[in-house]
Order: sequence, then C-alpha cells, then structure tokens
Amino acid sequence: MRISIDDIKNNMIIDEDIYNSNGRLILSKGLSVSDENFIKDLLKRNAINKIKVLMLFDIAKEDNEQEDVNVPFEVIKEQEIESFMTDFNNVVNSFEKEIISTISGTGNAKSLENILSETIKTNSGKNTNVFQLLQKFKNSDDLTFVHCNAVSLTVHTIGKWMKLSESDLKDLSLAGLLFDVGKYALSKDLLRKTTPLTEFEIEVIRSHVEKSLEMLKPYELNDNIIDAIKYHHERCDGSGYPYGLKGDEIPLLARILALADVFVALTSMRPYRNKMTPFAAVKLLETDFMQKLDIVILSDFINKIASNYIGAELRLSDGNKGEIIFINANAPLRPIVKLKPTGDLLDLSSKANHDIEIEEFF
Repeated sequence: MRISIDDIKNNMIIDEDIYNSNGRLILSKGLSVSDENFIKDLLKRNAINKIKVLMLFDIAKEDNEQEDVNVPFEVIKEQEIESFMTDFNNVVNSFEKEIISTISGTGNAKSLENILSETIKTNSGKNTNVFQLLQKFKNSDDLTFVHCNAVSLTVHTIGKWMKLSESDLKDLSLAGLLFDVGKYALSKDLLRKTTPLTEFEIEVIRSHVEKSLEMLKPYELNDNIIDAIKYHHERCDGSGYPYGLKGDEIPLLARILALADVFVALTSMRPYRNKMTPFAAVKLLETDFMQKLDIVILSDFINKIASNYIGAELRLSDGNKGEIIFINANAPLRPIVKLKPTGDLLDLSSKANHDIEIEEFF
C-alpha cells in the first residue's frame, strides 16, 4: 500500500526502490524500517511525500487458506537467501552437466536457454537484490561454473541499468554464463595454484578464451555472444589479451562482461587470496581499472553499486556489527551504519570514524 511518509512506522517494509531527483537510489526495496524518524527525515529532505510499504502481515502468505501469521522480516530474508542458494547451486550443477555433455558431443542450444532462464529466475521475486545474495557464497571450490553463473546475474543487472534491448540483454546474459567454460578444460591444480604463475602457466590460463570458443561451437551462438566471449579480456588501454584491442575496438557487450568478471572475481574467494568486500572492490576499480575498463560503464556502475547494499549486514574493523541504512552521496563507500544491538547510527564518512573500515559482509 502507498502511504504518506508521516505514517511510516518501525517494522514496515519498503516495497519499492526510492530514488532522489538526481536518480540516485536512497532506499532499497525490502529495507525494514527500524528508525522511522531517520527515514522520514531522509524522505522529506528529498521532497518525497508518499512511498509504497508492506506491513509484516502483508508479507506473510496464507497457508491452506488459514489466517495470516505475522512473520518477522529477518525470517523472510533468511528464507529468500536459503531459496536463492539452493536454486543457484541446482543451476550450477545443471550447467556443469550441460558443458560436459557438449564435450561428449550431445549438447543442445535449447538446454542453454533453459539454464539461462533458470539462472535469471534465481533472483526473481525476491526483496534481497542479487549483489547481496551473491555475497552469501563465502567459499566455493568451483572456480568455473559458480563464477559464470554469478557473472551472468551481474551482467544481467548491469544491462538493465544501461537499458539494453531485450535481445542484447539476453545475448549479454548468455555470454556471461558461457564466457569462462574453457577453464573446465584446464588443470584444477593450476587454477587453484597459490604461488605466482610462470610465464608458461600464464599462457595456459589465457588459453581458456580459445578453449571456451572451441567448446561452444556446437551451439552455433550468434556473433554478438561469440564476440563478447572472445574479447572479454581485452582492456581499453590495450593491455588486455588475446589481441590487444583498445577502446571502442572492443564490442560493447565484451566491455560490460569485462567489468562484471573483475568485480565478481574480486568479491569471491580465491585460492591465492581472501574475498574483498564489495566496497573494497569498488575502491580498487576506481584506482586500478579506470584506464583498463570502459570509463563510462565503470563510472555508472560505481555510482549505482553501493546503494544495492542498503540493508546489508556487516562487521566493522572495531568489532561492531551493523546494517547499512544510508549511502552518502559524496562518499558512497562510507555509508551510515546502524549498529547492533544498540541501534546507534555510525557515519563512516565522518572524520571521527575515518579509521573504521568495513571488514566483512554477512
């Protein structure tokens, strides 16, 4: 239901993404109101008079036509996370079986479309957004198929932000699902190596692009998809491989795929390093990748990504735990955190808190 902001109460659930006049997300759908005065003040400062909310009894589902039962939002969120992880792992398993069948010569394009559809559906209808859900994968021994499915979900979201056509969005999402399958043909010991790679080993790793294209030939993918896979390791400054392309020489879908690949990799556990928090990954993108990735796509991604972690639970370097409730427009990587269990608000952008870092997202 849509209500006046003066009627907002604690324990209501925000039922829509809310943007300010500059198009910046200030409140995320699914956020539980735990400080009604803070939310009211935030909305008034942004000239927003009404919002769509759910009461807890609106969220609870009828079971066998019995009366509604109040379900705490935290329980609903945990159920969404559990459902996502189960569905995601099932799709990963199906995807791996499909690629194995391709190697034996029995793969078919319809199966790929079904797997892509199931991948996208893992996040449909959920209040918790895909970036927060993907953070729930603490560790994974699968460096190929889990990564591909995560990248597919990520590029699908970026593509929607960029308002790609339905055709391009589908091609991009399928390219994200398939782009790294060639790594399945590489030695698992090499992929999991924790010491520096030799020049020969680097060349073997880089051969996964060619191996992916070879493995995918039976599917007769269109050029849009093939080019995204073929060029996803090219870099705008010419430092990429295998062809050393620059700038607009790299197809648009490959440039989007390159960004998603790097971000998902940085925020995932690897044998040679721990996973970064999303905010640490964004900071690294700002400092080390501005010349390498498409600056327009990257800048838009950086402007949008932090807001997708509103409502995310985290642990700070001072030992406190809390929940992100607001992203500062001028310091998006230094949000306002509501501490647990005290409910105190901590503004990480304040000079007094400059030495406190986000150490982990839960």
